[in-house]
Amino acid sequence: MRWKLLRRRLSITAPRMTVRSHLPWPLRWAVAAVALGFSAAIGLWAFEFGKSIAGLDKGAKEELAQLRTEVAELRAEREKAQSIANTAESLLKTEKATQERLASQLRQAESENLSLKADLGFLSAYCQRPEA
Repeated sequence: MRWKLLRRRLSITAPRMTVRSHLPWPLRWAVAAVALGFSAAIGLWAFEFGKSIAGLDKGAKEELAQLRTEVAELRAEREKAQSIANTAESLLKTEKATQERLASQLRQAESENLSLKADLGFLSAYCQRPEA
């Protein structure tokens, strides 16, 4: 008989039971929030501890400041080089324009020289003619 009673209590045919908690729901929510906050704090501590062990955070701010000053220096150097390049380019353009102007003047002087030689040849031929 005992076996039948035990089997009935442990099987599907057992009488239904309701388990009720003694804690009210707001207190249950507060306990869950405290547990979640505590878990988050432990997770954050583990993350920061891992960063410090790995050496990722050591000297990062100093390195960042150093890199920013280096970038500023390199930008200043680039601006200076760009200014020099622009000046050199403008000088090159000026020299090219001057060279073209001088070439034009040379061509004009050569044509003038040729016309003067032609005039001189005509005059020398005219002056060497025997007088009649």
